[in-house]
Amino acid sequence: MKILYKIAFYTNIAVAGLLLLGYLVPYLPPKHIGNLSMLALLMPGLLLLNILFAIYWMIRWKALAFISAGTLLLGFGYVGLWVQPWGKEADTSKSFKLLSFNVRLFNHYHWHRDAELSQKISDFFTQEAPDLIVLQEYYNSPDYVPQGYRYKAVVLRKAKDKIGLALFSKHKLLRWGSLQFENTTNNGMYADVLIGKDTIRVYNLHLESFHVSTKEDDLFTEDKQQLVENITQRFERQQEQVARFVAHQSECRYPMIVCGDFNNTAYSYIYRKLRGNRLNDAFQEAGKGFGRTFEFKYFPMRIDFILPDKRLEVNNFKTHYLELSDHFPLTASLQMAE
Repeated sequence: MKILYKIAFYTNIAVAGLLLLGYLVPYLPPKHIGNLSMLALLMPGLLLLNILFAIYWMIRWKALAFISAGTLLLGFGYVGLWVQPWGKEADTSKSFKLLSFNVRLFNHYHWHRDAELSQKISDFFTQEAPDLIVLQEYYNSPDYVPQGYRYKAVVLRKAKDKIGLALFSKHKLLRWGSLQFENTTNNGMYADVLIGKDTIRVYNLHLESFHVSTKEDDLFTEDKQQLVENITQRFERQQEQVARFVAHQSECRYPMIVCGDFNNTAYSYIYRKLRGNRLNDAFQEAGKGFGRTFEFKYFPMRIDFILPDKRLEVNNFKTHYLELSDHFPLTASLQMAE
């Protein structure tokens, strides 16, 4: 029993210490901290482990409960980035609806055995009927153009490319363009949308991908050091891409919505820089449950986001848990704050 007690105690110290380090990661550029930036991906697990340790020691009536409980209290605001208990259902009659989704090329290369998957995605768009559809990993083909959208903007890396980013709108697009991320197949785009009398800029970002298989067999057989180094390098490239975005958006005077597949979590330097002081997180404002946007077996991964300007009110937010891609689509109902 003494051995088990010591194992539990020292393990608790370790996970509490890692959680404390994790609180610092959003403030430290990946290029400066190297592999430590990986903690951004592990934060949901560290939060959960510390919650379990606090409960375990409380059950045993041990003061050691304060180790994890105190650590959790120090970063209480971080919990809301992972889970929201209540949600929000407000009047959406004056709202416009935005849908953001990494569609994984509409199954064009048959990653999924369901031959009807692209049609199911189209049916989902019809059912939700958003004002704006913002897509990552879009395959540029007439077969995958949503019906009923008069305006569209498609950004491809090169003229002959087929894969890129897209925005479809029921409202007039005033201008749009590419952020031209360098040395990557990923990219970002922007579009200025006229909604009523208001011009709103929408950024659609697909930040550097991990290029890591999430299959269980691959995860357990892959060289762990190489895996960590690969992801760390991807985070460093994301930092460069975010710097380009920050410079671009600094000249924007319109209310903004930043959405897309960030390939990083809300506990990262990347997220903190993207959100800045101008934006809210639609999940925090109106979401419910665990913020899970990516199909990963082991714990909830929230790497897709809708970040609306603080001048916009979030009336509704939903993650749609549908097997249409390896990501889940997000919708948010928004309106100009009164």
